[in-house]
Amino acid sequence: MKVVITGADGFVGRALLHRLVNGSAFGGMSAALLPTEAIEPIAVVRSLAAAEALRTAFPTLHIVVSGMKDVVLADHLAGAHAVVHLAWSTVPVVADADPGGDLEANLTHGLQFLESCGRARIGRFIFVSSGGTLYGSSGTVPHTERTVPDPRGAYGTGKHCFELYMNVRAKQLGFEALTLRVANLYGRTGTGRKEQGVVEQWMERICTGSPIEVWNGLDVVRDYVFIDDMIDVLLAAVERPIKEPLLNVGTGIGTSLAELRAHMARIIGRDGVVQLRGDQPPSISWNVLDPSLLQRTWGLAPRTTLDAGLNKLWAERQLRQRA
Repeated sequence: MKVVITGADGFVGRALLHRLVNGSAFGGMSAALLPTEAIEPIAVVRSLAAAEALRTAFPTLHIVVSGMKDVVLADHLAGAHAVVHLAWSTVPVVADADPGGDLEANLTHGLQFLESCGRARIGRFIFVSSGGTLYGSSGTVPHTERTVPDPRGAYGTGKHCFELYMNVRAKQLGFEALTLRVANLYGRTGTGRKEQGVVEQWMERICTGSPIEVWNGLDVVRDYVFIDDMIDVLLAAVERPIKEPLLNVGTGIGTSLAELRAHMARIIGRDGVVQLRGDQPPSISWNVLDPSLLQRTWGLAPRTTLDAGLNKLWAERQLRQRA
């Protein structure tokens, strides 16, 4: 089973490849969710440097260097059972600073990529969207898939636009489409190239004695999903029948920044010094996703509590420091 993974050198891509290449991809799943055939991943990255870094971690992996509009990619898409689209060149602060650049890099090139997928007759297209920036503060508590999107910035707007284009073109071009709206994902190890992830940034600052910068107060509430639980969902999305075109990936549990700080202090053994910035209320004061449709669809529920995830992240950091 050929599976093409764009943005394979990113946080989620590397975690997915680790599970696939190391042969334990479905180790945590029930027998009803085990795959029927082996998965052959093809990793797509945008630069030779990224390919070389990925090759170091996965020596036998099939890696392709290609942009989303590159015709070279067409041959690798041919006959693919699934495309997992993780490639997205911006983070919220970058997208807001240059909405036009965000549109060109992610929407224009993304649409061209959808056309290539249609010509290659892929089976399904799985898009990892953003539940953390696409939903506003209104609607159900927590947000269900029926909550009307209300993005407050260019990043969430771009993700939502791509969802809409993908659904339309999938019907016209003849492949399945699935959107996964993910809450605040954490579990990055090492230093990433994108300035993203409050959990990882705070942990690093607490460990180095640097102050934690908090904008608009500690009462902001978010839903934190550990990377292992995200990969469980992606693996099911590749293999299992798509019964719903849109699924939330969250825990249904809200955690304030003050609570997150307390969790970290207990695990690390010291508290972080907070520097409050800004006096305006946050654009989105709370964001929690309802995971019940995912559970009803594939029998998947988050397995990692926030304390367990933070403990694992802390333990891995300690190992890196000793290495």
